[in-house]
Amino acid sequence: MKNVMKLVVALVIVIGATGQAFSKNDSTFFAPSFEVRNASEGKFELWYRTGETEKVKIKLLNDKGQTLYQEWVRSKAGFVKPFDLSKLNSGTYTMQVLNGESVLSETITLQSATEQFAGLIELSEVANSKKFILDIDDTVATDLEMYIVNRDGEVLYSEATVSGTKVYNLSNIEMKEVSVLIYNKGQIVKSSDIKL
Repeated sequence: MKNVMKLVVALVIVIGATGQAFSKNDSTFFAPSFEVRNASEGKFELWYRTGETEKVKIKLLNDKGQTLYQEWVRSKAGFVKPFDLSKLNSGTYTMQVLNGESVLSETITLQSATEQFAGLIELSEVANSKKFILDIDDTVATDLEMYIVNRDGEVLYSEATVSGTKVYNLSNIEMKEVSVLIYNKGQIVKSSDIKL
């Protein structure tokens, strides 16, 4: 019986020591981490993980290091916080989490829809014809909409999903000029006036 009691006491001491090895004071085991995930255009989520209950400061800085936003957040082992940055201008921003011991930073690059698709969508007229070529790079993995409109904005032709390379024949249009508009999720990403 004494041997069993010694074994139980030894196990309690080992378990207690193991628990201390992984306590919240062990910064190597519970090193804080965070990442900024792009949820959708202009919308981001800040994911923060830590082993402690703590108060952290979140900061958003512009490319000049000026603070655009800051907030204190109480963290219980971590959190996920959404941010809508769609109203900010295109550019480079830094998201920071300050937890008293360290500063964690991640760079965010915002681009307008036009900048995002620059060089990926080409519109070119075919010489001496009423045709134009629409070429969309294979790396564009989103649905685009194309509209051909007259000067008054009246839609003459539309196509819901465009991709790849296609030649459009406008010989049945009696006007001297039309505009070709390419949209992605309600925003114009490319436009061009075509003389007929």
